[in-house]
Amino acid sequence: MTRKFLKNPMPQFSSDKKFNKTIQKIQRQKDKINTDVFKHNNLKQ
Repeated sequence: MTRKFLKNPMPQFSSDKKFNKTIQKIQRQKDKINTDVFKHNNLKQ
């Protein structure tokens, strides 16, 4: 742990929350892309 973190923990926390939201969004987009690719492959056959 850095001294900066100890002195000021809250901004770190809020940025982590934002980061998690972004990760979730990316994950959802990936799922959607996978689903679309899967549908597309089924149509081709």
